[in-house]
Amino acid sequence: MLRMLDHLEGVDWKTYDLPVARYQNSLATLVKGEKIMRSKGKMVLVAAMVALIMVPALCGAEMFVEGYVGGNFGANTDIKVSSGGKTDTIGDARLDPAVLGGIKIGYWFTKEGFLGYNYPDWMKYLGVSLDLSYNNLDFRRQQIEGDGTRAWTEGRAFTVALMFTGRYGFLPDSEVPFGRLQPYVSVGPALLLSSMEPAFDAPGEDKEHGGTDTQAEIALMTDIGLRYMALKNVSLDIAFRYRYSEPTHEFTIDGDHVSLRPEYHLLSFYAGAALHF
Repeated sequence: MLRMLDHLEGVDWKTYDLPVARYQNSLATLVKGEKIMRSKGKMVLVAAMVALIMVPALCGAEMFVEGYVGGNFGANTDIKVSSGGKTDTIGDARLDPAVLGGIKIGYWFTKEGFLGYNYPDWMKYLGVSLDLSYNNLDFRRQQIEGDGTRAWTEGRAFTVALMFTGRYGFLPDSEVPFGRLQPYVSVGPALLLSSMEPAFDAPGEDKEHGGTDTQAEIALMTDIGLRYMALKNVSLDIAFRYRYSEPTHEFTIDGDHVSLRPEYHLLSFYAGAALHF
């Protein structure tokens, strides 16, 4: 029996058409396929954003360009830290408040808009916009459960979102027939390009930095806001925003592979001004 085990040791099982070898090959193919599908999904999302933002421009609608600034806050969350087959948790991780800034390029489907296309009347309640925003994503220093190690991160977030909006108008007059006061709700898919630079401080050891990793992950974004048409072609906007995403960042620290997976629930308030034409 021992001689048989010695003979089997070192055999390259991949050269044999055995169920185990076939299963390993199939599993590798599935993993590779999943990564390709995720990459294709992000490319399709970007293509859809470009296509859908161009359609109203070609048809002619009420276009607006807006700049806004505000504050970003994150709900406390757990960050999964995986290394060497072991997973620890940074519990109740807290994001530092940060300044949020961005621009919107959008369209309302109204007859009064650019080129005056004759949309159905009900479409005046609908709009579409491309939203670009930026903010810092810094986690405060906090302890990892289990071994006393403290960790913190510095990061950045750039969000590209395609927003579909519904609105209603109040206080109509001859200058703004739809209504000067316009509450609205927007929702849409987004790409969150986030970077993370972690640092670890273990008891009795030197502080370690993991370098910087940047990932693009699909996200969900929603806005609830109130727009006021101060002039026929100028509006003021205030809104509350929510973004959700769950990226995975990969690092190599002291030769060990470390994976950090935060679950972002980002909350923002902002105010802006827009030019309509």
